[in-house]
Formats: sequence, structure tokens, C-alpha cells
Amino acid sequence: MTAANFPLASIRIITYQNADFIRRCIDSVLMQKTTFPFEICIGEDGSTDGTRETCMEYAENYPEKIRLFLWDRNDERRKGMAPSRFNFLNTISQCRGKYIALLDGDDSWTDKNKLQEQVTFLEDNPEFALCFTNIRLVNQSGNITVKSLLNYKTDEFTHESFVAKISPPTLTTIFRKNALPLNYPDEFYKVTNADMFLKSIISQSGKVKFINKVTGNKCLHGSGVYAGTSPFKKEENKLKTYQAMLKYFKSKKVKNNIKSAMNIIYAKLLFNYLKQRKFKPFFNTLSATLRFYTLNLQAPPIKFFYAQLRNKKSSILSREKVQVENHL
Repeated sequence: MTAANFPLASIRIITYQNADFIRRCIDSVLMQKTTFPFEICIGEDGSTDGTRETCMEYAENYPEKIRLFLWDRNDERRKGMAPSRFNFLNTISQCRGKYIALLDGDDSWTDKNKLQEQVTFLEDNPEFALCFTNIRLVNQSGNITVKSLLNYKTDEFTHESFVAKISPPTLTTIFRKNALPLNYPDEFYKVTNADMFLKSIISQSGKVKFINKVTGNKCLHGSGVYAGTSPFKKEENKLKTYQAMLKYFKSKKVKNNIKSAMNIIYAKLLFNYLKQRKFKPFFNTLSATLRFYTLNLQAPPIKFFYAQLRNKKSSILSREKVQVENHL
């Protein structure tokens, strides 16, 4: 490959059991209009529902664009890792572009100029390490349920104002490859919410930009390894990721951000376990919460509990809300 054809950007797609969505996902990248070459790196993680065969078909039809990596779910190197971590890390490591855009096999882009606009921004603003855009929510049939999801008071964030406070959708996130860590912390291989952890690590290398423009569809559905997980389990997984991040980051401000986020998750779990009369996990979580308060000098989030008592009709752990919050 000549320098003129070397990809400026790599689009990392990871997929597992996404037969109903993968064509829409790949087509949304192939439609991108850019002034620079880009590659599509697909990590297929041993699907048995036809996803792997579809990816192979696309790789054969678009050899100049698509590089397909077929991972083995019995690979010895996966031992001790969270289920999707091997695919996540190994596919990113194969990306050759200066910039890496993230996309999962059940989501898709909707704006043909998305990649061009975000890469141009990062090229023109070297002080930024990562940028992301707005998204809309769709159901499994592709029907829109929320037209525009994100609303922030500002469009620029520092590391201290970003970690545990801002949740960029993975499907619209693009970052500089040189912002990736040389070595990942041990905890990173075990947590479920690796995207959230990785974006936080990247934010140490530069500012984060939010472009308030809808460029992708986040598909909410109940299939797949992650989407089929219960709302309670997703909150528990997020809590474990924050615990790992609390050990990793050194900034006092960032640590305080993480502790505040953990405090809210403990409150969510307690409120909903009690509401659904799940007494055993309620008391287990209460014990963990009290330890957290003691060790981290935290107090119960009174405003949170007050808000829930005023709005008993809404469940904090509604399926749609948890899917959005934990899978961005």
C-alpha cells in the first residue's frame, strides 16, 4: 500500500450474534464520503447466527476497504477476560489509521459526511484527543424512538470535566490512535464497560469535543450478550468498572467524579431492589453502600431519593434507560 492510499482513519467494528443488524452497520460506513482513504476493520467473534458469513461476504466484495478478523471464542488468550474484551482489544490493535472510529455491529451511522467532519475537526484542532456527536434511538425494526439523545451545556471538556460525567456514544466516538495507552491496566481486561474506561483514558491526552449533530442510530434490542443482560446486572457491571477506574486515575477531581457516579448507582440499585422486593440483593447492596460511604467519606444522595419519591411512576432502571446509559 502506497502512502497516498494508506488509511487516515480506521473504523473499528466489533460484532457477535448481530445477524439482524450487521448489513445495515457495514453499509452505513461504506456510504461515507471522504477526501481521504479509510479502512474498515471488522472483528467477528465467532457468531453462529449468520453474522460471520455476512462479514465474510462483505470482505470478499470490498477487499480494498474491509479487513476482516475472525476470532476464535476458544482462544487460550481469552482466559480471565470479560467476554467481548478479546475482540475489543485485538481489533483495535489491527487499526492502521491515524484516527480510530468506533462502531458496534448492531448500530449504524446515518450521515454520509460524519467521518469527514469529525476527522477534519481533529486534523484542524490538535489539542483535542477525541470527539463525538449526537445520536437518535431506534428499535429493532429501525423505527425512531428518540430523535436526539444528548444535551450538554458546553461542547468542550477537559479530562477533569469529562470522566464519569459525560457519556459519549461509542458509535459516534473517534479519537487519535496515539492517545491509546501503551499498556492497559490489569482491571481493564475484566470489566464489562471497557468503552467507558477507554474513553476516559484517552481524555488524558487532550480535550474532548461534542458536535451537536445527529449522525447515528443506537439500536435498543434484547438480543446479544450485552443487550440481553438484566438492568440490575448492567448497573452492577458499571459499578465494577467505576471501581477499577477509581484505582487507575490519580487526579483528585476525577476520583471525586467517579465516587459521585458510584454513589448514584448504589442509590439506584437500593431504590429498585426495594421497590421490586428483592430483599437479599437489597441488604447485600446496602452493606456494600455503607462500606463505600465509610471508606470514601460519602453521604447518601438526598436529592436523588427525593426525586424518585416525587416520581413513583417512573422506574430508574427501565430497560431502555439502562441500555442507553451503559452501552454508549
